[in-house]
Amino acid sequence: MGRRAGNTSGLRQLLLDDYRRSLERWRKPGKVYEKEEALASGAPVVVVSADLMCALMNTGLPHSQYAFGGRDWTKAFLLDEHDRLTELTDDEHDRLLELPDAR
Repeated sequence: MGRRAGNTSGLRQLLLDDYRRSLERWRKPGKVYEKEEALASGAPVVVVSADLMCALMNTGLPHSQYAFGGRDWTKAFLLDEHDRLTELTDDEHDRLLELPDAR
């Protein structure tokens, strides 16, 4: 696995709130959104820099490292069941996307 991020306290809830906010207009009744379920249940979930950038930006928190040209732009991360954020290599990202509960 890649490098671990520092303090991620509250990140899962921040990502969940932002994901739900993004679905407000387009949510299909009865459709199960796997990413939403994984975030809500505390399961491991793959997030990308755009997810992190939007969640942080929409709450007024620093987000430039995940934006265009930032240190973590275009990267993928695993938010594990302990809410630790770990950068994924391309191979790890591809392998994890094959797991149904990690999407």
